[in-house]
Amino acid sequence: MNCCAQRTKTCSSSAAPLQCSHVCVARRLVLERDSVERESREKETRILNLTRELEDLRDRVEEADRLRQQQARELEDIMSSKDDVGKNVSC
Repeated sequence: MNCCAQRTKTCSSSAAPLQCSHVCVARRLVLERDSVERESREKETRILNLTRELEDLRDRVEEADRLRQQQARELEDIMSSKDDVGKNVSC
């Protein structure tokens, strides 16, 4: 229920309108606090998910780099182990 509408309804029959105003403000502050806490939890969850994704991507990059280096060594070994028959010779 809307806080101000509730306040108007309650305060019209109440002898203490100032108390009604305080109750309305307190409810609004509780709602704002809850909203900020929810937003904070959502952002923290997003940060954790992005951090995990970043770690996974770094692991994949490291693995790809390791494989690239291994294949480069294998290619170098193959190229250096060829004899004269396997090499291109231009006359």
